[in-house]
Amino acid sequence: MKINKGKYGYIDYNRKRALIKSSIGLSVIIFIFIMGLILTKTRLNWFTFAAVMCALPVGKMVVALIMAWPHKSMPKEEYKRIEEIEKDLCILYDLVITSYENVMQIDSICLYGNTLCAFSKDTKLDMNTTTAYIKDILANNGYGCSMKIYQDLNAYVSRINEMKINLKEAKENEKAIKRRLEKEEKAVETLLAISI
Repeated sequence: MKINKGKYGYIDYNRKRALIKSSIGLSVIIFIFIMGLILTKTRLNWFTFAAVMCALPVGKMVVALIMAWPHKSMPKEEYKRIEEIEKDLCILYDLVITSYENVMQIDSICLYGNTLCAFSKDTKLDMNTTTAYIKDILANNGYGCSMKIYQDLNAYVSRINEMKINLKEAKENEKAIKRRLEKEEKAVETLLAISI
């Protein structure tokens, strides 16, 4: 079953997919090369050329595996706690955001209006750098926002509940709701674009 980027379980799914694709690709390269050796008794043949040409896309698959390998999806129990309260809010899961300098794992991110809050259990995550990077990227794409990253699940769930209360209390007209949803959709597209 395919899991799309931004849905719970994507990191684990992506790791498995990258491992399978890399294994198959490497097997094909080795098979082609060995068949060339067996059939022509020399490595200077078209089979070797074909194996070398296959190495380029397989190398890309191996890089995807290397990038995905150190990351894991959040535990199911934590996901269930967030899922219970996510109704009516835009929440993404399992994002591994990349910049030129860093790779940042965000387990969950919630958007409402101009407010964005995120949860990450990654103890090595530099909160200030990550927050600044995400805010800059979103601002450059027309979604200025305030943002906070939580490393405590209880605080994150509490913040999501506050956002839900704000959503219920907001007296937005239909046009304002449509505009807010369009902005959130644009932010989601941007966040998925900068994630592996």
